[in-house]
Formats: sequence, C-alpha cells, structure tokens
Amino acid sequence: MNDWGFPFGRLTWDAMPFTHILQAETRLELSSAIVASTAAGMALLGALVALWIITRKRWWGPLWRDWLTSVDHKKIGIMYVVFSFFMLARALAEAIVMRTQQAVGADGGGIVAAEHFGELFTTHGTIMIFFMAMPFLTGLINYVVPLQIGARDVAFPVLNSVSLMLTIAGGAILMVSLLLAPFSTGGWTGYPPFTGAAFNPGAGPDYWIWAVTLSSLGTTFSGINFAVTIYKKRCPGMTLMRMPLFSWTSLCTSILMTFAMPPLTIATALLALDRYLGFHFFTNDGGGNMMNYANLFWLFGHPEVYILILPAFGVWSEVFAIFSGKTLYGYTALVLATMSIAVLSFTVWVHHFFTMGQSADLNAAFGIATMAIGIPTGVKIYDWMLTMYRGRVRMTVPMLYAVAFLFLFSIGGLSGILLANPTIDFQVHNTLFLVAHFHNMLIPGLLFGMIAGYTLWFPKAFGFRLDDRWGYRAAWCWIIGFMAAFFPLYALGLMGMPRRMAGYFDPYWTPFTLVALAGAGILLAGFLCLVAQLWVSVRHRARLAVPVGDPWDGRTLEWALPAPPPEWNFPSQPNVEGRDPFATLKEAGMDVGPPEEGFEDIEMPKNALLGPVSGAIGVALAFALVWHMWWAALPLALLVPAVLVAQGFRRDTEKIVPAEEVGREWRAYRALAAATPQGAAPRRADPRKSGPRHSHAAGDGAMSGSVSRHPGLTLGSGSGRVDDEAETQAFGFWVFMMSDAVLFGLLIATYVVMRPATNGGPGPQELYELRPIFIETLLLLASSVAMGFSQLALKHDSHPRGMIGWLLVAMAFALAFAGYELHDFVKMSSEGGTPGVSGFLSSFWALVPLHGLHVLSACLWAAGLLGQIAVYGVDDKVKLGMARLSVLWHFLDLVWIGIFSVVYIGGLA
Repeated sequence: MNDWGFPFGRLTWDAMPFTHILQAETRLELSSAIVASTAAGMALLGALVALWIITRKRWWGPLWRDWLTSVDHKKIGIMYVVFSFFMLARALAEAIVMRTQQAVGADGGGIVAAEHFGELFTTHGTIMIFFMAMPFLTGLINYVVPLQIGARDVAFPVLNSVSLMLTIAGGAILMVSLLLAPFSTGGWTGYPPFTGAAFNPGAGPDYWIWAVTLSSLGTTFSGINFAVTIYKKRCPGMTLMRMPLFSWTSLCTSILMTFAMPPLTIATALLALDRYLGFHFFTNDGGGNMMNYANLFWLFGHPEVYILILPAFGVWSEVFAIFSGKTLYGYTALVLATMSIAVLSFTVWVHHFFTMGQSADLNAAFGIATMAIGIPTGVKIYDWMLTMYRGRVRMTVPMLYAVAFLFLFSIGGLSGILLANPTIDFQVHNTLFLVAHFHNMLIPGLLFGMIAGYTLWFPKAFGFRLDDRWGYRAAWCWIIGFMAAFFPLYALGLMGMPRRMAGYFDPYWTPFTLVALAGAGILLAGFLCLVAQLWVSVRHRARLAVPVGDPWDGRTLEWALPAPPPEWNFPSQPNVEGRDPFATLKEAGMDVGPPEEGFEDIEMPKNALLGPVSGAIGVALAFALVWHMWWAALPLALLVPAVLVAQGFRRDTEKIVPAEEVGREWRAYRALAAATPQGAAPRRADPRKSGPRHSHAAGDGAMSGSVSRHPGLTLGSGSGRVDDEAETQAFGFWVFMMSDAVLFGLLIATYVVMRPATNGGPGPQELYELRPIFIETLLLLASSVAMGFSQLALKHDSHPRGMIGWLLVAMAFALAFAGYELHDFVKMSSEGGTPGVSGFLSSFWALVPLHGLHVLSACLWAAGLLGQIAVYGVDDKVKLGMARLSVLWHFLDLVWIGIFSVVYIGGLA
C-alpha cells in the first residue's frame, strides 16, 4: 500500500498489525498475525484502562505534582522501578511465545512466522537490557545511595528527572512499535547489515535506533549524576573506605555508565546516518565495514554486563551482611575486586567475536583477559561465603535468593570460563550454549539481585513489608523455573542447535525445548507471584507496617530513618565514625538523637518541568524520525536548544523547609518509635529469631543524651552541604567533558580506520587545503583567548561591561570560525566530497561538523547568558554558567587541535 504522504510521512495502513490478518496467505502467517494483533490489542486496552482509572480517581493532579515533575531522588527511583516492572511483563510474555514456538516448531510448524520470531528476540533482548534491567538498577541506586551516604539528594536533581524521562521516552517509542509497524529483526545488538537500509528499509530498525539512543543518553546523564553525588555529597566522616558496598558498586557502575555509553551512542548515531543520509560506515559497497560497528558496540556491550551486575553485587553484599548478622567479611578485598572488575571490563570486548577472523594471538590475549576477570569475581564469592560462616543466618526471602545466586551464578561463571577459550568458543559460538550462559549469569546474578533488593528496601520506601508467603513462592518459582528453562539450552547448544531459530528439523531437540518451555512457564508463575505478593501486601499493609523503618535490623544509614523517609532525608547532616554506623550505634544500646545545635531550615529543590518536557520531545522527535515526518522533526529538534536556553532563565528553583516542620517530623517519628514494639533505641538483634528484636527501654531518654558521644553515628549541626555548590557543579561538568571526550576520541579513531576507504572517490590530498584550515584554527584559538579575558574580567572587575565585551569578541571569533568552516563544506561538496561517496568521507562528515555543532551550541549558551545578564544582572547562576561555558570553550579548542592534527595534517602528510 502506498504511503499516506504529508503529514504522515511513510506511515500506511500496513503498519498496523490488525491488517496483517487479512493479508495472511499461510496458516503460520495467520497465526503470527493473530499473536501480534492480540499483543497490540492488550497493550492498547491496558493503556486505555490505566487512563480511565487515573481519570476516574482524579489522580492526574497528584500524579503530575507529586511524581512526574518531582526531582526527589526517592520518587524518581520508585518511578524507575515501576517502569521496569511493566517492561519486564512484556519481555516475559515475549519469552513465553519464543519458547512455545521452539517447543512446537519442529518440521516448520509453530505459532509465529520466522520474521515475527526475529522481532520477538530483538524486542525481548532490547527490553531486558535497556528498559528493564538498567532502569531497575538505576532506580535502586537513585533511592538507596543518597540515603546510604547521608545526602539530601543527588548532585543534579533536575538532570535526574531528565534521565528518567528520556529512558521512559525510549521505552514508549519501543511500545509504539506494537501498534505501528513491526520492530527490528536485527537482535538487541542491532548488527548491520541486518539493520541496514538495503536489507531492511522499513521502520523496524529505526524504532530500535531511537529507543536505544534515548536510553543511552538517559543512562549517560545518570552515570555522571551518580558519580558526582557519591564523590561530592558524602556526609562528614563518610570516607570512601567507609561507604557501604552497595554505594561502592554504584560508584563503579556510574563510572562505567559515563564512559561506556558514548560508544553505544556513536554506534547508533552512525547507523542512523547510514540509513537516513546514505553514509557508508557499515556498508561494504561504499568502503564501510560492519566490524567497525561490532567494535563500537561491544566497547559498550561488555562494560554493560558489569553496569548491570555490579549493583546486584552490591545488593548481595548488603543481604549477606544483614541476614548473617555480621560485618561483611573482606570489605577491602570486595572494594578492590569491584574496582578491578570495572577496569577489566574495558579490556575483553573482542571475545564477543572470536570467530570474526582476527589473528590467533589477538584472540589468545583477549581470552586470557576474559579469564582474568573471573579472579575478582571469585574473590567476591569467597567473601560472601565467609560472611555467612559462623554467622546466625536468617533465611528470609532476600537470603533465599542470595543462596540460590551463589550456586547458580557459579555455574554460569564456569561456563563463561569455557567460552573465554577461543577454541571452545569456535565450537559453540552462535548456539544455544551461549544463550544459556548469559542467561545463567544475568538471571541469578542480576534478576535475583533485583528482586532481593526490591524486597529488602521496599519497607523503607513504603512503610510496610512485602508478604513473606508469596515472597517464598515467587523465589522458588524463579529458582526452579530458571534451572528448567535454561539448563536444557546448554545441552541443545552442545548438540549444535543455533540460537535465534524459529524452526528446526531434528526430532532429538524437541524434548529439551519442551522442558525449557515448562521452565519458562514456571518463571511466568514467579512473576505472577510477585504481582500477587504486592497485591496482598498492600491489602494487609497495616499488619505489615514498619513505622520505625528498620525491619531487618539493618546496618547502614538508610535504616536510621523513618519509613518512608521525609523529602529531606535527614533532619541535619549525619556524622559517621566508621563502617556500618547504624549497627555500631545499636550494638552500644544507643539511638540517633536530635541535632546537637537544634533544627535549622533546609533548602530543597522545587519541582521542575524540564524532565517531562524532555521526555515528550524525545518521544515526538523519535516518532517523527521513524516515519520520516520531516515537517515535525525539524521544529522538534530546534525545540531542544530552545528549552535548554529557557531553563537557564529559571531562578526560583529552591524552596525552604522551615526548621519547625523538620523538628515536628523528627519528634513525631521518635515518639512513634518509642511506642512501637519494633523499637525505639534498637540493640543488636538476635538473628536466630524470625525477625529483629529491639529494646525500647531507653525511650525518649536515648534521644536526649549527649549524642556527640554516641559511637558510629551522630546528627551534626545545621543543614550545610559537604561541598560548595559551585565546586560540585564544576566537578560534574568536568565529568561530562570527559564523557564527551570519549565520544570525540571514538569518532577520531573511526576516521583513522576509514581514511584509506576512498571507494574510488577523492581523498584527503584532493580535498584539503591547508591555508583556510589554518585560518579557521587561528579564529578558534583567538576566541578561546577572548573567553579567558572574559573570565578574568568577571573575577576582577566590579562592572560586567568588560566581561560582556570580551564574551562578545569570543562569540564573534567562534561564529567566524563556523562560517569559514561552512564555506569549506560547501566547496568540498561541489568538488564531489559528499558523505555518500565513501567511508572516508562519511567519517569526515560525522566528525568535523559535529565539532562545529558544539561550537554553535557554545555560542547559543553564551547568548543565553547575555540574556540572563540583561534580566538578572551578573548573579551567582550567571557566574556558574560562565565558569562552565569557559571549560567547554577551551575543551572545544583542544578537540579542534586533535582534529587539525589527525584529520588535516595527517591527511595532507
């Protein structure tokens, strides 16, 4: 059917799955169309029911005010977790369909066509990695880490909201593919040529590109935010080596997010350029190479494994310590092991393509590096086991998951050691053995850890525990279901069954696929048990209430707060004197008293619209790009810088919580604690009992003593921040610049690799001229000098005229640079140097114009600051903005020097 045309772009009736029922020509096509239509109908019905309930209950106002526009890290963390559970439901449903297809797919039968099966394994993998696992763990980090380190919030609350909404936007555009057009069939890795325009010109790969790109941007911002928060927002006394292990693993994860996500962003962006503008990064006909994509993707892909698994390791550390009733064994070794894993994760990406034709020596080197990463992981297993040794273990629901994790994860690790051997990898590569291995790592290691963390911190977030009976039922379903679903895949892989197969003709495979289907059904039952557990727990929340907020006899700062904690977390800045500060306090029979010098006003950030606006723009822009609605895409793209400039004019960003309100909340909590059987001034619990036992003999007297002499934890005076706000923002911007430097470094490396690929077209010698390039360099350097003088004038002049004058000079030089560069681009195009000619020109046109866009963005930022000066004068926000702009300006000069040296001087040499 023809495209509808303007204003719908290439959108047609054929994009809707319901029409495929009428077009089906075979029984399998009809069955596949019915499955797809049912899924689309259920998703649409679920969305309509949700909208009806929210409208009927009049929840739109509270939903908007209290949640969607909130910048409270706790609410943002909860929204991440809720979103990930919804995405898990879809991914599980797709897994059931795939397992059913393989169980009944012998001799070409089944319930879905091969093309539809390809879409299912693509969406399943994409959701589980990008829209279930990462959001869930990001949500846990968001909720728990600021509480564990004694912070009021994350370093950049508004950016935290933007990160959430970009992630939800990516998930939303993926869900739209249920209703409009099939999804990609290129797998969760998006490998070309399967996702190239020649092989698949439809909308499916475009859905994948923009969904993953939005997720990647959101995750990068989260990584920067968490890294700065943990490094700069720790309370007094909370040195790095006193942080809880969950905060340590979160720190390493945030560093991985910051530096591993740019390769993914580059890979998807270059793939989009290939598809939309005819570039030749990954197309053989233009001198491109698919291996460029493989290297970029797996530079992200293997650190991504540890982005997922390290926070789960942190959860396990908390679980083993709490439910063994002991201090964590080998704390220093666990910290060093975590750091080692994070570093080594960047050195092993080639093991994902041992069979791609590189030398045996290279394969051997990366095989050894892959085996080496098992050493720090083994240290962790050893330390967790010794934490339980001679402890008084309570087999709670989280601990049941933890014990199962030790056994099952070790099996997955051993199968990984086998795959690290290139000779073995050659035999089982691209078989179900590999599928069994990575599910063996991610389900016990990651998914069990997610559920254990969810169960552990749920009482802290909502004030009541989850029902134990349904929790145990869910745990046993997940444990048994996992073994039944994935252990048979090891055997199938050794028997030679390829992964991603919709059908087969070997009858000996069928019994194993039937067992795997039964296991998948048990896993689904485990998920339904979690839903039932939540339902039962909400209904009986009065019986399960934990008003004191310490149902497990916890050891770290978050358990010293009420459940749920107030918006400001702590009534004043905590002071810690060792590891496990709350446990130390309880062991001494003492309690957390009020601040030594009384309560003070607390400054907290106000709600912000930037997050929801960013998410809405992200969804709309992605949809317009998928369906080639250029009339909408261009204004939406221009709206992004406009919104950011408008955000710069926002001044009323903070609110004051009065000291009276803070004190009233704290006293009410302590009075409730004193009157609650769960305790006021808790002592060490006896882990042999079914739950923690607290003494409340101390009562209010424990709160009025000399808290400065309490061991482990006190509340200091005042509400001051650990680090100056300007220092925190400066540090955060430097981290952002380092992430941006990775992006430019990868593009420069891509250019170096593709420079020989001229494809018979013009090369550097024919296209580059040194004189105009030298003039451009002088202009940009001159702008940097002017920016430096502008900063000096800001620091030393009482009047802003000098600063404004030099800033205008810097902008003039930078715009002259951009204009001169644009002239060169036009001239190069007229001489046949367009990006569609060759891989060499594609790499040039991706790198150099991107730097030019950065320069124009810096000029736009400068113009926004000048506007703020006109409205507000040179206030603190302008000064902070000028300091960050100066860093960006000089950074772009350094990048240009790299481009000038590698691209132009290297090309002409």
